[in-house]
Amino acid sequence: MFTRVIDSIRRLVPAGEPTSKADEICKNVSIVLTSRLKDPEGQLAHFPAAWKRQHSDSVLAAIREALRKPDAVQSIRDEFVRFTSSATQFWVLLNTPETAEFAGITGELGPHIEELATLNANLKEFIYGLPEAPVGAVELMQALTAHTVIENSWMVTYNYVRILLGDYHKDDMKDWAKPFMLSQGIFWEYLYRQELNMPPNIVASHHDGSFSPGFARFTQHACWPEYIESGEKYPRLKFESSWEDVFGEVSPFTGVTF
Repeated sequence: MFTRVIDSIRRLVPAGEPTSKADEICKNVSIVLTSRLKDPEGQLAHFPAAWKRQHSDSVLAAIREALRKPDAVQSIRDEFVRFTSSATQFWVLLNTPETAEFAGITGELGPHIEELATLNANLKEFIYGLPEAPVGAVELMQALTAHTVIENSWMVTYNYVRILLGDYHKDDMKDWAKPFMLSQGIFWEYLYRQELNMPPNIVASHHDGSFSPGFARFTQHACWPEYIESGEKYPRLKFESSWEDVFGEVSPFTGVTF
């Protein structure tokens, strides 16, 4: 869902050096956001017009606030991490084997959604917060889809601002946004499969010790927020280097173009 949007947004970055001026950034954000909200075939196409106006105002206000922080780049990073975690935790439930795009994201969780709703604390809280509890798997998936689309809109907007601020690598094999998103999906699926007593989605390693199969690689996938929020210039390099140090093999993302 989100990676196709990221592709289109990256192509909209203005030529030349990225600007750090808040007013210019917000102007670009407004143009891109308006275009997405008006797209008749976009993910937000069927949302009410009043909601779209409110959403646009809220996003722009949040971006302006983040850009006013002493370290605007880190502030944008932190919000990108937050919304990526929120978007991917349910996005991974919406995948099917046909739409799953990376090893470790299987698309096999959907048929277990009702059982998972009785086990997972985050899913229980989400359902509890809805005006009306969904009845059956179809209604639950619809509610999760709507939520994920909204969180995805926030996520890709912060990613766009990240790029405008120059906090990205021009080489697609070295930028960190998509590997981070996919790792988050793998992270969430591993946790869900444990709750469902399903086989792990991550290959086991002798480093797992007495823990569940795949636990050692799971912990590596879980490290991205720490790398990003600590201000690492190249979070992907940090992830790939750590993976190679621990397992003596290249990471799943090494040399992969996104």
